[in-house]
Amino acid sequence: MKILTRQKTGVAATIAVQAELPAIIDATPVTGFSTFLVTKTGKPYSPNDLSDQFREWCDAATVPGELSLHGLRHTLGDTLAENEATPNEIASVPAHKSVKSSLHYTQGADRKRMARKAMSRIVGGTKQDHPDNPDVSNHDPGLTLAEAKPLKDQARG
Repeated sequence: MKILTRQKTGVAATIAVQAELPAIIDATPVTGFSTFLVTKTGKPYSPNDLSDQFREWCDAATVPGELSLHGLRHTLGDTLAENEATPNEIASVPAHKSVKSSLHYTQGADRKRMARKAMSRIVGGTKQDHPDNPDVSNHDPGLTLAEAKPLKDQARG
């Protein structure tokens, strides 16, 4: 685990890192700054400059233009929420200053999760798969293609 302090808010973020990253960070020359991403002149990036540089790196790697550094933060929040992280847990990873900033991630994830759960109650199963829902049947002849075509033809007639 590494503790990083977010420059914009001053809030500390504790993040898990891959085994190789600490060795890479430790091997990075010390700049005298609290950041390891520095410009060609050895100074820390300002937030806007880092976003611009990230876009240049993405362009060089032919990463689509609609993807951005800020989008990575959103993807992180969405991924945490989709994996049922609480708003407090989500806020702690990207170092949000308040839980309020992380709520929109959980709201979106909760809506997706609830929609999947609701639809699973009526789609793709039998009464045995959905014992709590008596309206789910094994087979509805009115929903088959063979039964639907004559109804469609009758409507035209």
